[in-house]
Amino acid sequence: MSAIAAWLLYFALRNMFAVRPSLAALFGTLCSVEPLQLLAERYLLTESCANFLFVVHFVLALFYIRRGKLWALLAMQTVGVLLVGFRISFLPEVLITSVVVPLLSSNRRIGVLTAHLCLSLLVCYGLLAG
Repeated sequence: MSAIAAWLLYFALRNMFAVRPSLAALFGTLCSVEPLQLLAERYLLTESCANFLFVVHFVLALFYIRRGKLWALLAMQTVGVLLVGFRISFLPEVLITSVVVPLLSSNRRIGVLTAHLCLSLLVCYGLLAG
């Protein structure tokens, strides 16, 4: 799981923040060999699964903000609900990103923005309720 998290970190640093490849690879490697991450994966604790889902949620949010793709927003909400399933302490973050991320998207047309915001809230609250 730490290898996938390291690749996601590399992807986010390279594509979302335009960090040099060598520096992004260094941070990805450091992320994958962090002692607490390795210990948590050894015992397969929910912390490692929750941290992995948080990274996926964060990368999808950044991807949606940059590109404005609807599938990224829906995937972000689905991963957010899974994240809350592992750790309820992430509930405020998932609810806040349901509102803030569509407002920060690169899509500036008011109709599309409103539709994405309504769909984001509907999916998030619908998945959390059911």
